[in-house]
Amino acid sequence: MAIHSHVQIPKVILKNFRDESNLEKPVYYLDIHAGEIQEKPAKRLGTSKGYYSIEGENFWGQYIESPLGVLNKKIQDFYIGNSRVLTITKEDTILARNYIKAAASRSKSAADIMQKTSYTAHLHTDQENHDALSFFGMDSEGEFDHLLQEYRLTVLINKSDRSFVVPQNCFYSVLSKSKIVLVAPISPKMALLLLPAEYKVDTGETYGIVKDPENIETMNIAALRYEYQFKGTFVASNCYSELEMLQCYRTEYLEELINLMECHNTIEQRDPADEKNCESS
Repeated sequence: MAIHSHVQIPKVILKNFRDESNLEKPVYYLDIHAGEIQEKPAKRLGTSKGYYSIEGENFWGQYIESPLGVLNKKIQDFYIGNSRVLTITKEDTILARNYIKAAASRSKSAADIMQKTSYTAHLHTDQENHDALSFFGMDSEGEFDHLLQEYRLTVLINKSDRSFVVPQNCFYSVLSKSKIVLVAPISPKMALLLLPAEYKVDTGETYGIVKDPENIETMNIAALRYEYQFKGTFVASNCYSELEMLQCYRTEYLEELINLMECHNTIEQRDPADEKNCESS
């Protein structure tokens, strides 16, 4: 029997963006195409019935989602004070890199490219193609993999009065200290950061802290722009007002955002430098 598959962003992440003050615990999301703020349960947001087979679901569960849940709990324990030290292991770094790669493999951009370039895709069902993209996408190596190998994992702790939003694409890139940094929010107050090897954080090697709410707003805008860049659908939050801010930004800069999407319709590889290149063209 077909099940509702989370196409790209996993439930283990989305459930951290529920509004816990609401009895129904919805996740709010901004539909970037309609420009409307809506809500859904974490178990339904970003899903498509029958998108993956049971084997495909098990693959993502074992390879990415279950280990990601363990890492998320370790970081959460540190954030709330249950643990005094946050230790980032080699396995944690590999998992974070794989999460970024999985997000790219599960993206609409990747699925569209496969349909356009594969000689055999038309011989298989959509579900079979989605499974194949999962298995072979994670097994193959390319330029993006080599780029990720140059990045190390740290954690960003949000101590402002604002909340991170999370894009359906799972991650986005920002420029910090003239370096490209990959940001993958895992809760409104925590994010995985993949940093270039030479990048230093003020508090040590395992985590950094952000207190300025303007920095959070800048990062949330970057999440929205990345969602347009890679033909996504929504950005999600536990906080309705964060999405209202992005909704206003979308209204003001809609033409620019649409141009950003069109500029990347032919991108064949997710590269964090692409947005910068595109906008300067």
